[in-house]
Amino acid sequence: MIPDAQGMFFLSAALLFIGLSCNHSKYSKINSVIAIILIIIMSLCKESYIIFIPTLISLKVWLYSDFQKISLWKSIDTNKIFIGVLLAAMFLELTYIVFFLGTSGMGYAGVDNKTLDLFAILRTSKDLLLQSYFLPTIISIVILFVTTRLTHRSLLVTLKKIIPFIILLFISLIPQTLIYTKSGIIAAFYLFPFILISTLLLSEILSLISDSFKWIGILLVSCLSFILIFNQSLLVWDIYSQQSQEKQYINELMDQIEACSEKSDPILVVLNPKIRYEVSDALQKVLRIVKHREQLFIATYGLEGSLFYSDKLADTEAIWSF
Repeated sequence: MIPDAQGMFFLSAALLFIGLSCNHSKYSKINSVIAIILIIIMSLCKESYIIFIPTLISLKVWLYSDFQKISLWKSIDTNKIFIGVLLAAMFLELTYIVFFLGTSGMGYAGVDNKTLDLFAILRTSKDLLLQSYFLPTIISIVILFVTTRLTHRSLLVTLKKIIPFIILLFISLIPQTLIYTKSGIIAAFYLFPFILISTLLLSEILSLISDSFKWIGILLVSCLSFILIFNQSLLVWDIYSQQSQEKQYINELMDQIEACSEKSDPILVVLNPKIRYEVSDALQKVLRIVKHREQLFIATYGLEGSLFYSDKLADTEAIWSF
């Protein structure tokens, strides 16, 4: 199971208990503890979920303030243990990554010389927003304001209802943009968990439209559902077709290795782990654990410190921007 799926599972469960913990109930403290545990487990799944913690903290503070009809400052004070524990966990994980795990090795995400480049940041932000239903959201906002005017409702009241979601969107957007400026946005992998906030904003807007004109809300939801299902189905088909083909190639490679070599024979593996980290890591593990080939020699120009390292193709590698 890919880390994104694991992270979304724990995130979904955490959101449930965050909501339950905001109600007046004798179980609210227990629900908060469960939410904290789930969020910490979620953050261990992938780096993007670690930096999503401030968004969840902000969501908890706002929801508690809204449910209990108290100020944000009072909500922060009431939930200070929740906030403190999660911030401590986030900084502990980031400290471990920076000072112990290291940030100079292989990896698609992370920080490099492009991270603070203004044009790269703007390009990544644009890609992240466009692939997270930003255009349908903008169209829905325009329709919302039109329907609000037609029903003679207060624009200010309507705006106040969506502003918290817009703030959450930007709280989530900034760290997600920084971490993926290095690699660029790939819709199949890098939209989570940011897309959750963008869909919450879109859902709130559609709900407000339905309050004014129910038939317009139903029509918009139906059209968006059809468009998104059609587009995402094509994306999912392409991704899994590619993965299936790659697995077939790797299985054929393993069969050839098993047929053409003995367990004690040395095997030279030539790869670039910066470009295909998952494949290179899986290949070595399968050869060692499943095929019992212990005499492996790794040749690569992608990672210093390997058995055979050469920078001869370093310029070619640079075009991949990893």
